Amino acid sequence: MPSPRRGGFTLIELLVVIAIIAILIGLLLPAVQKVREAAARTKCQNNLKQLGLGLHNYHSAYEKFPAGWKAIRNPPPANTIDTTQGAWSWSAELLPYIEQDNLYRRLNPPGRTFRAVFTADLDALRTPVSTFMCPSDTMAPLNENRRFSQMGLATPTAIAISNYPGNGGNNGDTGLFQEDKQLNIAGVSDGTSNTLAVGERASRVITPASPDGRQFATLWAGISQASGETAGGQSGCRGYTYYRMPDGETNTNLRSPQDAFSSNHTGGANFVLCDGSVRFISYSINWTDASTSNTPTAMGTFNRLGQRDDGQVVGDY
Repeated sequence: MPSPRRGGFTLIELLVVIAIIAILIGLLLPAVQKVREAAARTKCQNNLKQLGLGLHNYHSAYEKFPAGWKAIRNPPPANTIDTTQGAWSWSAELLPYIEQDNLYRRLNPPGRTFRAVFTADLDALRTPVSTFMCPSDTMAPLNENRRFSQMGLATPTAIAISNYPGNGGNNGDTGLFQEDKQLNIAGVSDGTSNTLAVGERASRVITPASPDGRQFATLWAGISQASGETAGGQSGCRGYTYYRMPDGETNTNLRSPQDAFSSNHTGGANFVLCDGSVRFISYSINWTDASTSNTPTAMGTFNRLGQRDDGQVVGDY
């Protein structure tokens, strides 16, 4: 007897099935990406929440917030900043308050300079701290092209990234984090719910063709602002609200936009305020070019959020 014919797909049927699967994947992919970004944004907000709690625990212990960074000074009477020794940022001081006490002891900021750790234990500076990294960052966990020429170390060296600089204010000295200056809650007279503490900055490469091409936002600061190499000093520690988010490209007549707040999230960036609350602030927030309107009454909402004691009403955002 003849054997029964075995059923199966024809080539046309197979191609139709493959096409349907491809269409379904194409429809599902944006939804998957949205879910992934929503998860990354939530994790980023949680990071900032932990940093806000850490700042308040630090304040409870010392009755003041950490300084933006601590410069190493030459002995009196000169008392000038020794830029060859580097500087520790507020993030190093915060380690014991975000469950990173072992790393803090290894770095030993009270007892060793940044240069000393750089020379003797570079791996410690390369240790990533997840609380300081946004999941949406594309260059974490290491800054692959960081130069420390002010310390006589011009060879590019990778150290840990931070995506969360502290608020330096609208004109550099009006925010929560300043050089060698520790503020307490009473110093935030505009109200802790009206003043930014820490915000996001997406890492990227700036002028890669130049000798100082680097990703900005380093975790440990490295260089004092006085050195003039701001990517290691204030960019590792501070952001400025006189730059329009996300990257200050509309304000290029001022300092490099490496000092601006930014993120890889869609439409805005996360911030923690001085009261510990976390807010997502849209890129479209009201903003004023501080180069032309640096008076408190002329500032936009974002600029005023960077001010700790200008007495102006922030308004809704």
